Amino acid sequence: MCCSTYPRQPYHSDWLTEIGGRVVTTRYVSGPELEVPVLDDRQTLAAHLDFISRLGNRYDGPPEIEHIDLGTVGWWGEWYMSQSTKAPMPIIETQKKIVDAYLNAFKRTRLVMLIGGGEMLK
Repeated sequence: MCCSTYPRQPYHSDWLTEIGGRVVTTRYVSGPELEVPVLDDRQTLAAHLDFISRLGNRYDGPPEIEHIDLGTVGWWGEWYMSQSTKAPMPIIETQKKIVDAYLNAFKRTRLVMLIGGGEMLK
């Protein structure tokens, strides 16, 4: 997952800001401030898609891996950003690029997605 509502260290890698990826500070409801990557940002999206591709190169097909969760979007990877003060869901075009990246990277290993995916579940 790329973001969570728990006020621990950020769930995104430090290198994301080092490569110019955009991160915003937001809150979940009235909780503490949280850093969340902006998945629509060009640099962030490129790194995200590259990560998915590398994940597929390494983990597509081994019999000990039952499935891969498309869990890199939204709070806890659940494909929603409700009650966020400044971090909306990525636009539909970005969501589609992310889903397509998973579909391209995983030809043998099953993919699962939480029901928050809405339009992307199609």
